[in-house]
Amino acid sequence: MEAFLQDILAFLLLYKYAALFAITFLAAFALPLPSTTSVMTAAGFASQGYLSIAWVIFFATLGNVLADNLVYWAMRAFGYSIFRRLGFSKIIEAPLFAALSDRIQEHSAVIIFFSRFEVIMTLSVNFLMGFAKTDYRKFFWYGLA
Repeated sequence: MEAFLQDILAFLLLYKYAALFAITFLAAFALPLPSTTSVMTAAGFASQGYLSIAWVIFFATLGNVLADNLVYWAMRAFGYSIFRRLGFSKIIEAPLFAALSDRIQEHSAVIIFFSRFEVIMTLSVNFLMGFAKTDYRKFFWYGLA
């Protein structure tokens, strides 16, 4: 693990903002990349004058928000067909699943906002909100907040 973090650090030093964007973008897809460590490291570099803190915040946020939205739209467009092909037709057509979807719609703002404070929950909420076809404007603005 230590060698992996050294590689990430070298990647960040070499490619700066593009590396930060790539790491945060790919980590939002559940790839096991240390996005939090990378952002904190980039902020440390910014405190030393090697990077700009404004650009660090911008590119880290941009990478995360774009990936979240891509997952949302992919699940909104292809979620049902993927689960049907995987053999989950009975589950997604069950009345209990419809009730769950309605419940998600009722509380989507709170779910989206508070999910952003925990990585695994964020990934699953992006997936669920797209699958439940939550209003995109609500997803975007509460996710950005």
